[in-house]
Amino acid sequence: MDFMLTTAPLYLPNRLYTLFPHPAQDANEKRRYVAMLMSRNGDVPRALVRDMYTKSWSAFDRLVAIVPPGGSIGLDNKLFSFWHLQAEAFPFSHVKGIFRFETGIKVNEFRDLRGNPRCLLESQLLSFRVRYARMRASNRAAQQSTNLGSC
Repeated sequence: MDFMLTTAPLYLPNRLYTLFPHPAQDANEKRRYVAMLMSRNGDVPRALVRDMYTKSWSAFDRLVAIVPPGGSIGLDNKLFSFWHLQAEAFPFSHVKGIFRFETGIKVNEFRDLRGNPRCLLESQLLSFRVRYARMRASNRAAQQSTNLGSC
């Protein structure tokens, strides 16, 4: 499992994340919170990609370092993959499987197998980025409606 911790200005419960009281705040301060985003598809897909394509973490790391972002140098021939081996938390709870795309077309495997480790890490980071952006947007909307209500 992978976790991302970030601050949250409001207590706004949501299925996208779990909220905790911020551990480093003064009793006189306005309440602050820590949001925890979780991904069940973190370590298991990475270990599977390591075993399928490299056999060691050092080789996995080398491929991630040498393969350019998107799996290729060109702008039009990018590689994308999504590894949802376990049922994920909302909003991806209905998605399960391995999905690879090369030049925008779904494929069973990349022509260049070296792109798999890099594309896996990119998709995991993008998944966190999407959920973080949704969390921030819902917090902003709640803050704006609170500010409008106090006018």
